[in-house]
Amino acid sequence: RHLAIVGRTALGPDTRRFHALAPAQREKERENIRERLAQSGQKATPVRVDKAYAALERAAQIHDTLAALQAAGAHVTYHEADVCDAARLASVLTEIRRVHGPITTLIHGAGLEISRSIEKKSLDEFQSVLRTKALGAFNLGWLCRQDPVRRVMAISSIAGRLGSPAQIDYAAGNGFLDLWARHYQRPGTRGLSLIWSAWGQQGMAWRNTFVRENAERVGLGFIDPAAGARAAVDELLADAGEVEVVLHRGLGDVLDPEQVDIDPAPYPFIDWVERAADGVSLWRGFSPKRDAMLDQHRLGKTSLMPGVGLMEMMAEAHALLTGHGEGALVYRQLAFSDALKFYRDGGRDVQVRVTGPHMEVWSPFRSPQ
Repeated sequence: RHLAIVGRTALGPDTRRFHALAPAQREKERENIRERLAQSGQKATPVRVDKAYAALERAAQIHDTLAALQAAGAHVTYHEADVCDAARLASVLTEIRRVHGPITTLIHGAGLEISRSIEKKSLDEFQSVLRTKALGAFNLGWLCRQDPVRRVMAISSIAGRLGSPAQIDYAAGNGFLDLWARHYQRPGTRGLSLIWSAWGQQGMAWRNTFVRENAERVGLGFIDPAAGARAAVDELLADAGEVEVVLHRGLGDVLDPEQVDIDPAPYPFIDWVERAADGVSLWRGFSPKRDAMLDQHRLGKTSLMPGVGLMEMMAEAHALLTGHGEGALVYRQLAFSDALKFYRDGGRDVQVRVTGPHMEVWSPFRSPQ
């Protein structure tokens, strides 16, 4: 397998040294950054320090990715270039063809996000965010027009599908990617736009403190990186399928009911559905911050899920899967094996497993932080 990764982040001795540090030691690098800024005559403001430290973290993630791909047996190279710089990108693509051969798959994942309402955003900020998505895609497509490309995948965002008041430029850029991918959907070529919601432990949304701290309250679930990666690979390798694929773990209040085929109002206890060969699973992220029902049911200071809440989730699962939401629903051989507790008011994902006429409700335990 031949893979070439192109990014703006520069890799060098400093990034390799930072990557080799243990997580506890990396935080001390902030002091080194302050000293270097002072020695260069610059003021070591928190913004400058954070920006320099974030660059090191991004580089460390790239080193991790390269190591993981090499361990998996891939022949992988990294090339520094900005996809908006057509001349530099053309040079890098020439080098990639020399090392790896003709380009058969394009994955455009570049992105820049500056969350700010439109009246507070400068023209330069707006153009920078939009260009990274739109111009970057155009340059890739144009410069690879003579290659035997068979798969084109855009890494898009729900901001492009649902909109975002503080991310109008980012939403516009991702909306362009959705249409760009559709341009490549033709005989012999698969065009695909993966429309992500927020990722956990990494990515733009996770690094946004406001999003991370308020996600539980609005019902926005974070995608598990391993599960998200598997889903992306499955979609990329599929010979056919929808051009625009939305991947999420619950959108909560972010979802616009007018933009989905199924009205979510009758199913307030279901966030997302997963289908497998052995059955169907319906999930909901519950939290005392989001659900007053949990705040009102406590044993001491610990929130509890009332049994009727789990029964309601099962009833909604039945209604959604069968299309029959009217009339009486009879529960047979109903049993509760353990209490569902929310320690320190933390959130928990709850799953309804459906196999034929049987339903089972359970929740993977997450140790409270």
